Amino acid sequence: MSDISASELLAWFQSECGSYWTQMRNCLHYYSPNHPNPYHLENDCLSHTLMVLKNAENWNNQDIIGNCAALFHDLGKIYTREERHETNRVAFINHEQLSYFHSIAILNKLEKSGLVQLNNFDKQDILSVISLHGTMYDVVDVTGI
Repeated sequence: MSDISASELLAWFQSECGSYWTQMRNCLHYYSPNHPNPYHLENDCLSHTLMVLKNAENWNNQDIIGNCAALFHDLGKIYTREERHETNRVAFINHEQLSYFHSIAILNKLEKSGLVQLNNFDKQDILSVISLHGTMYDVVDVTGI
């Protein structure tokens, strides 16, 4: 495992994975400006992801596992966004699984860049967090948090 700051990782991602960056900026969490998402008031997926990355960075700026999981956890939303007209909401069904699969290629690209060295256990940890991050709400009462 390598030490890399969240800002270095973010700069690499923006430079080397720019299409994800643009698509995440254009992927809106809300149905319409008059129907915001009460769970994601930051509006777009990129802004949400940057907030999550900032929280991970505040925990431990050099934690490559936490930083990668934070940065890649919602990549799948750009492929799964569905508008629910009957409720004026949007849904991202199974976005965690697509985030997982897209993260594999990005992690391999990141490693090939020479910026980090990840062993298979590191990759498994990152991918596990990504694939399970939505499950938390099914098993933990977060209403009081």
